[in-house]
Amino acid sequence: MTKIIFDKAALVSAILPALCSVSDRNTLTAIEGIYFETTEEGSCILCSYDMEKGIHEVVEAQVIEGGSFIVNAAKLSRMIRMMPQDTITIEVDDKYMCKITSGSSCFELHSLPGADFPAIPVLQGNHSFKIAQGVLKRIISQVQFAIAQNDQRAALNGAFFEVSEGVLKLVACDGNKLAIRKTECEMN
Repeated sequence: MTKIIFDKAALVSAILPALCSVSDRNTLTAIEGIYFETTEEGSCILCSYDMEKGIHEVVEAQVIEGGSFIVNAAKLSRMIRMMPQDTITIEVDDKYMCKITSGSSCFELHSLPGADFPAIPVLQGNHSFKIAQGVLKRIISQVQFAIAQNDQRAALNGAFFEVSEGVLKLVACDGNKLAIRKTECEMN
């Protein structure tokens, strides 16, 4: 049995970004959900991963009983936003029935064991760089027009980042348009 009490605002602010990396068309049911895992420090880790990109978020919570489970992300998001109170309690029993309560509202849905969630790869590297958020946002917006939308060639549906010798270069190409931007960055 797992029981966690969240502040509604904190939970919503963690769930919304996690929805960006939830798969909606995959045969693996676990990646259609958000993975919850309690920590000994009195917080909860929320993860979503669609086998290409993942989000890992730590949310402060009151952990009554620890554990891990997976809840369908779309259903959970709709339920949480409709809750009337500032605190939300999530309980998962031994049969993985998830009960979400807040004030007089109560929802139940099936969950999955946390062990079913695929491991998010740990990124490791020898090099890193720093760049101001505004500068990164500006150069991404300057190449965005050349990023393909829904092209079958996955490499064209994004931008290529290259960092070397204190220079960040972004390249985007949709097959017809090409955009290249360079800016200085701080190497670590």
